[in-house]
Amino acid sequence: MGRRLIFIGNVLFFWFLLSGCEKSEQETLVKTQPLVAIEEYAWDHVTHTYDVEYEDDRIVQLGTSRFSYDNTGRVNKSVETILRQDLFGIGAPVQEELEYEYVWDSQGRLSAINLLTDYEFSDVYTYEGYQPNKKIAYAGDSKRPAQVVKEYEDMAGRMRKIVEKYFYDVEQLDSVQIEYSYYGTGIPPTNPIDARWTPSGSETSPDPLNYTFEVEMSTKPNYISAIFRSLGFMPNLVHLCPFDTFGLNRSTGKYHRTDVDEDDLRNVHLGYGATLDYQRNSEGFLEKMGLIGVSDNQRGPFLRFLY
Repeated sequence: MGRRLIFIGNVLFFWFLLSGCEKSEQETLVKTQPLVAIEEYAWDHVTHTYDVEYEDDRIVQLGTSRFSYDNTGRVNKSVETILRQDLFGIGAPVQEELEYEYVWDSQGRLSAINLLTDYEFSDVYTYEGYQPNKKIAYAGDSKRPAQVVKEYEDMAGRMRKIVEKYFYDVEQLDSVQIEYSYYGTGIPPTNPIDARWTPSGSETSPDPLNYTFEVEMSTKPNYISAIFRSLGFMPNLVHLCPFDTFGLNRSTGKYHRTDVDEDDLRNVHLGYGATLDYQRNSEGFLEKMGLIGVSDNQRGPFLRFLY
């Protein structure tokens, strides 16, 4: 249930926050007390546990994702173990492996993630842990993304495309425009693999769908690089937000889709908006990060960090 509550991803992408500390101090804390696991909750129930493994201070395993590095110290490959499950829950899930490559530009910024495995999807299965191909563009020398394009072939043979455009007010993220489209024939399937990347029940024609999220940044620093500095990106398995905030220097406080009246939001819904809530333990480490409904403070899914 937890994975299906999490819509698009990407991308993410989650935040490790520690107010009042310099980055170098935070990196020292991470080295002396590294993250060992992340638990994903759907309200009060643990739905997934992602163990973390290191080699020479570099993350090489996160849950079902295993990473390898090239001689420059950048991630160049990953093997993602996905679960193929009958759409109607018949039989036990089957584990299958997908290999991805990671492409970096001349400035050391992640520019693409490509699926290398020749894999044929079927519309009678769900695929938990799957991520689409991704291309990332930047403006000038900025390390913040200007555009992210996700594209993949769905189980009915159509190509689906998601274009995310990022707009900034000086250094801080101000809004994100997301366009969903597909090309091919037939009626779009309602399989959960597609629901992860499109608003539920909304894509009924080949006309592109466009949404804009307004974003309010918090005053807390974004120390995601302190935990995932060796990866250089937000792992696919861990994300709560429908857009990428890896390159920002502040954490996201709140996001809200502009075509939905905020007063009409009654539940936590990643497709519409939410507030990200952060709780730290007595040692200053992030203990929980979760979602609160925009209008009524209803609690939603959250992540718990173990050290």
